[in-house]
Amino acid sequence: IGLLLYFPLAPSIGEVPSETWAQIRSASMMVYLSLLVMLFLVVGVFNITATALTSSMTRNIWKNLRSAVVWTMGVIIFYSREGH
Repeated sequence: IGLLLYFPLAPSIGEVPSETWAQIRSASMMVYLSLLVMLFLVVGVFNITATALTSSMTRNIWKNLRSAVVWTMGVIIFYSREGH
């Protein structure tokens, strides 16, 4: 779905769709995208399993913890750069 939206709108934001397509077709990018899809699949299966084994409230607590961890890591990375 993302590609269907990207290719018609790309020229209006200054992107060249043919260059993007060439980068996506490179071997290293294909490996990266395949691994990313597998990661999302595994995380989704774990989420479904966790919800089935516990309660949805437990899953909501973990989701909120994940948001806090992502925010904390973003702050740490931001302030660990030089000049801050």
